Amino acid sequence: MVPEDAKKTIRTPVALVYPVNSTADPQHGEQPNLVQVTLNVTVITTVPGDAVGEKTIIGGNIPDDAKSEGKGVLEIEEEVFSAIGSLQADNGITISLRTASMRQPTYDPNFGYVAFRDLVFQCWCATTRQYYPVNYLTATGGSGQVALEWGLPPDRFDRYRVVLRRASGGTAPATISDGTGVTLSGNLATSVTDTGLAAGTYSYSIFATYDEKDGRPGGTPDTDQRVSSAVSRQSIVVS
Repeated sequence: MVPEDAKKTIRTPVALVYPVNSTADPQHGEQPNLVQVTLNVTVITTVPGDAVGEKTIIGGNIPDDAKSEGKGVLEIEEEVFSAIGSLQADNGITISLRTASMRQPTYDPNFGYVAFRDLVFQCWCATTRQYYPVNYLTATGGSGQVALEWGLPPDRFDRYRVVLRRASGGTAPATISDGTGVTLSGNLATSVTDTGLAAGTYSYSIFATYDEKDGRPGGTPDTDQRVSSAVSRQSIVVS
């Protein structure tokens, strides 16, 4: 049942998400940094005016189809499937439904009938974090300038910006503080023309940065907390 202390703040429908267990490389036992994790999602619904527990399962008294009030547990689980189904490898998660079970609706003196639906998912994870770099970087030298273009990394919750650095010679900057910064039109620009360059040879590196702290739901990434590997182009000739 819903804990007594939680009744003061809980608002249904609710999806409780928590990890159950994990196994390192269960298929072969040879790659300890590859982990299969089992996740449980428990969907909880209540619908006012439900005398027999039917509406908590199939819905009823729905004031607005675009909202969750009055939706039954089977309707809410469709939204869970849709949200999880939209996760792809470029979001860092490969996940699939394994089992689903239904508990008998139970009566609560505060909520009325409460329906529970347990959904068990399995996903493949790694023991190290992944911060995607840009997809590519092209650099074309010209008279006093270099034209650069790149593809952004996948759009995920913590992606903040791209940082482009320039160095004279044939060695590209190794970090986001090496060399000279090239001003971009915005945090997620996809091209720039680096002008005002003297004749010579230049090398470039571009980095993608991520903000896990401020990028969480309700927040906005605004700090270079994590940095991807560099994508570089060396020895671009400027006339």
